[in-house]
Amino acid sequence: MGAGSTASHLLHGLIAAGYHLGFRLPELYGGEQRKDGSRPLPYQSACSPQAWAAGAALMALRAVFGIEPDVPAGVLQLRPMDPAPFPRLTIEGVPLVGGKLSLHLEDGML
Repeated sequence: MGAGSTASHLLHGLIAAGYHLGFRLPELYGGEQRKDGSRPLPYQSACSPQAWAAGAALMALRAVFGIEPDVPAGVLQLRPMDPAPFPRLTIEGVPLVGGKLSLHLEDGML
């Protein structure tokens, strides 16, 4: 499995875990190997939501769109993940240098 495929697989797992955990990602959760009908199990003493886990969603979006800001140069590079983990994905209203950025990814193309 290539790096892009591995990242895509991990993102799908993170989204699935979020779905089963009420989209309040904890600092950790457990479970067994994924099978049809299985779900992650909450770890009772884990903080939920956890700040770094909440930030994971933003980092996932950054990875999917391949957002690489170069603030000193005033450049924003976009290199979408290949393969794209989702057939369509849109983000809107991201604050950027006094304005707002919106991106739409469809079939791996911006």
